[in-house]
Amino acid sequence: MIASMDLNASQLPEDDEETHERHIGHYSAPEAHVESAVEERRKRLRRYRPDHRPVYVSQPPIHGHFYQNRNPRVYDKSRIPPGWLDCPSVGREIGCTLPSKVPLGESYDDCVPPGKRYSFGQAIHQQKVLGRKLGLVIDLTNTSRYYQTTDLKVADDDDGGGPTALHGNHQTDVVLTKDDILGDEIPHDQQESLRSFCYKMLELNVGARRHSQFPGSHPVSLNRDSLQLLRQRYYYTTWKVDGTRYMMLITVDGCYLIDRSFNFPRVQMRFPSQHQPEVMGDRTDHFTLLDGEMVIDTMPDSQKQERRYLIYDMMALNHVGSLIQWPFCERWKMPEKDVIEPRKYERQNIYQSRNPYYRYDLEPFRVPRKDFWFLSTVNKVLKEIIPRLSHKADGLIFQGWDDPYVPRTHEGLLKWKYAQLNSVDFLFEIGSDDREQLFLYQQGRKKLMEGNRVEFRDVSDPPSSFSGKIIECCWDPDQHVWIYMRIRTDKSTPNDFNTFKKVKRSIKDNITDEILLNEINESIRLPMYADRIKIDSKAHLHTNSARRK
Repeated sequence: MIASMDLNASQLPEDDEETHERHIGHYSAPEAHVESAVEERRKRLRRYRPDHRPVYVSQPPIHGHFYQNRNPRVYDKSRIPPGWLDCPSVGREIGCTLPSKVPLGESYDDCVPPGKRYSFGQAIHQQKVLGRKLGLVIDLTNTSRYYQTTDLKVADDDDGGGPTALHGNHQTDVVLTKDDILGDEIPHDQQESLRSFCYKMLELNVGARRHSQFPGSHPVSLNRDSLQLLRQRYYYTTWKVDGTRYMMLITVDGCYLIDRSFNFPRVQMRFPSQHQPEVMGDRTDHFTLLDGEMVIDTMPDSQKQERRYLIYDMMALNHVGSLIQWPFCERWKMPEKDVIEPRKYERQNIYQSRNPYYRYDLEPFRVPRKDFWFLSTVNKVLKEIIPRLSHKADGLIFQGWDDPYVPRTHEGLLKWKYAQLNSVDFLFEIGSDDREQLFLYQQGRKKLMEGNRVEFRDVSDPPSSFSGKIIECCWDPDQHVWIYMRIRTDKSTPNDFNTFKKVKRSIKDNITDEILLNEINESIRLPMYADRIKIDSKAHLHTNSARRK
């Protein structure tokens, strides 16, 4: 095992998105090799592609619509850690652990003279010569700018695999899961300031619990009563993602995912401003607030995994302010124009540039917009679109096309789940008398759900291992018990009791896909739908033809 550390390192942002392929380096050599000056010159001349050049990330401050950036910082990706050049590569072995300075990736080659370089390929080779095989790397640098995870995937004569990396910021090439922790923690004072901003943009008052509650809009389970809303309002539909819910706050100082515990982990993403296209690299969005969900796509051919953050709403825009009173149909259009297109434009310019200043291909995830369709397409969504998705889906969402953004529970935002996937999130505890207990929240306090039992089927761990955790459970109507599905690592509190009642009502009403489709077929015959669908269809055709031009 090798542990690499740089305790003096400050957290700097990494690089950027989607067009470039990631490269896996293969290192094998009979003995350690030091590049000559001639070889170094040849290597530099071969680096004609932008993604092989050293990267500089610069985000000069601007005066945002709401806050002023008082501490401008320039991030130099090529800066090596202080004292790194004169520090020995490794220390003495302690048990099975070998302390090491952090290996540097290829992007630092222009900063380190030949003979001083120390990469993962060299580290692995040096230890192999000494008869050691590295099986685990623990990275203590608290950043991910020094090397790519693919640097660890070095060819090995024994089994063709490289060591495993444990790192708070990197994704591995093995398995991505929805429970993976993304981003870096930020200071408490900064988080409180960002929480206040979100409350302000969502027009929420600070209650007794202050800023502790996640303010994002939540759908309610579809039942026989709420099904009638489809006849009373104009709805669009989309698939319900079985992913991880995040809001996203974009500022000039960084991009923050907002999880359901209302924490703000910072992730390295870049969002250039649409309004300064002529000054590339100088302007970024400031205080733009989005809503969406993180998914893990598995490519059907290669089985390669890729994270994507599906944007489905926008609540604030840097040069406009709060958008929550705008109709959804207007809010939904804005991420494409104000978030996605500026990224595509800049990425294309960077890719063609001989002096790139940012690496979109190194960002932790991609950022597309989620699609919505006419209510009349529900049958196609169920039978054609969902089966072809490269990530999990567990039902449908029905979004009022003219609705404002409603924080927290939105009674007009409807979700329909496949019957076997209707679920409740409980807090599971084992009492002093070894009794298994399920809790919900009611008015901010734990509520014991007497008479409700849970079974841990097809699980090897004992029930005691789940004590104190939030568990998602589905209902077994035959045995009248809750069935454990998974641990909700993205949540710190169970469902509210009112949510529980709505889910139980939905289970009782048992709205099958056949019942749902019949109701929708009746609804779309109403003049409200027939007229609006004609108008919207023409608008979509006009928009698509304009894009093709």
